[in-house]
Amino acid sequence: MSFASRTNYKLDKPILAYDKGNVWGRSILMTNEKVALNSEGSRLIPEGVFLSRVGEDVRILPRAKVTQATTTGTATLKMSPYFQFVAGDVLNILEPYAIITAATVGVGQTLIVTVGGFAATYTSETTVLADFFAEAATFFNDAPILGTTANFVASATQLFVFAADGVTLHSIEVAGTVGTPAITGAATALAFNNTAVGTILATDEASEVVTLTGNASVALPVGVSIGVRTNEVYGLSVKSQDMTVKNRYNFACLTESSGVRVKFLPYFDGSLAQAFPKILFAENI
Repeated sequence: MSFASRTNYKLDKPILAYDKGNVWGRSILMTNEKVALNSEGSRLIPEGVFLSRVGEDVRILPRAKVTQATTTGTATLKMSPYFQFVAGDVLNILEPYAIITAATVGVGQTLIVTVGGFAATYTSETTVLADFFAEAATFFNDAPILGTTANFVASATQLFVFAADGVTLHSIEVAGTVGTPAITGAATALAFNNTAVGTILATDEASEVVTLTGNASVALPVGVSIGVRTNEVYGLSVKSQDMTVKNRYNFACLTESSGVRVKFLPYFDGSLAQAFPKILFAENI
């Protein structure tokens, strides 16, 4: 069930860590045409969403994390949060990334990954390629420095490598004794993918699934950020609002804060921390 379909949506703790030190830098007028109906027929916006401009429209930031791996042979996507998408949205992977592949793997063989000049070596304990990449992803994410520079996500026989801050085009290299380790497209740096994942045909609020107009153009592992390209992100709204009846509403956008609890936000990624350097996004409070 999505955040927006919970009529009694409440946070366990306030989003703001401190009462003082907050600056509401923008006031944004938003209409409800781009707020999707939930399974109860309401247009509910929870607290903790970022507001943005997409073309000429002010909208809840249309980004989400993939919650169920998909392949290029399917026309459905499952992601969370869900409530900010509508039919006609063109979905893209919004972070710079590269894909590492290998043909074969054996016990004791190695994969060496270098991102932004920081390297780590993983030694295989399996001959199953999917298991190898899953274990390698965990190892690299825990590696000193490398794990804070990049995020690694395994997807069957591929290893996705994302910039941890969501924006930096780090250099990347692969080597090792696994069978023909390579980066898709022979890339030497993380890059933004300009190919759209697909266009939303319809939405199912109850299951948080979107149906595309055709099959997805790229495989998507769990944890990948996808969404609609935006012109500008205005700031963070900490007030919930029901826009079912009232079709226009002014939102105050937070642009500076001495503490925002990331774990209570419906969606967050590293690029948002880059966009608002005067907001302290606290991971552990």
